[in-house]
Amino acid sequence: MAFYIPPVLEGYTLSVPLPALGGFYLGWGMLFGVIAIFFWLRRALGWAIPVAVVYQVTLWMLCIFAYRSEYARALWARDLVMTGLFMVVVIVLARDKRRAT
Repeated sequence: MAFYIPPVLEGYTLSVPLPALGGFYLGWGMLFGVIAIFFWLRRALGWAIPVAVVYQVTLWMLCIFAYRSEYARALWARDLVMTGLFMVVVIVLARDKRRAT
């Protein structure tokens, strides 16, 4: 939708252009899709934690440096909890898989 909606939002000042944000998430989605295939084939499981860390770092950089909205900046506590939960899930799943192989 990020490539379809921009004409509707022409009058608004956005902190990050929607096509750029859409490309950012599309790129990460494609990368996670490729990595999921490798994980399913039980290869490259050692990359799970580093990729998750890099993903979270890029999201936090986007949040800290690009978001101008007070509402988006006010959600940092929730985002921190979600980051922690995401990392816990990745670490638990990566460790369980390593033991199983």
